[in-house]
Amino acid sequence: MVTSHDIDKALFRSFKAQFVKPSVPLVGHTYIGGMVYNGDRLLNSTAEDITVRTLSLSGDGFPQDALVNVNVYVPDIVEHGGGYVRDGARLAVLSKAVTDFIETLEYPNAELAVEAVTEIAVEPIHQHYLNFRLRLTVYHYMTSN
Repeated sequence: MVTSHDIDKALFRSFKAQFVKPSVPLVGHTYIGGMVYNGDRLLNSTAEDITVRTLSLSGDGFPQDALVNVNVYVPDIVEHGGGYVRDGARLAVLSKAVTDFIETLEYPNAELAVEAVTEIAVEPIHQHYLNFRLRLTVYHYMTSN
């Protein structure tokens, strides 16, 4: 049996390796300004962050079906008048980078697909986030590459 913890850990590691800037970053690579979190992010974070959380996982036996949320947070831009506006350009860049990355992820004995992508405003902290809803089907015990 695979647990939601197994899924979260594998995806967390993959996203962290791809999107958190290493000490020697690759030229032309898309990195976030913040962190990748396994579950909830820090309440006071105003950075670009990614969170990974399994919402549901079917029970006994294989195949197992999981529904996973990956949220990509992007701070809004401060306007000259003091208001805020969504950073559409950055949301577009990260949407493409995350979608492309998900399409390249391969886990032995599992299939991963993007089921939906939704943009959501978080008014109190002046951010928007992209919610990637992923469908994961596990045919046998999953290991990360």
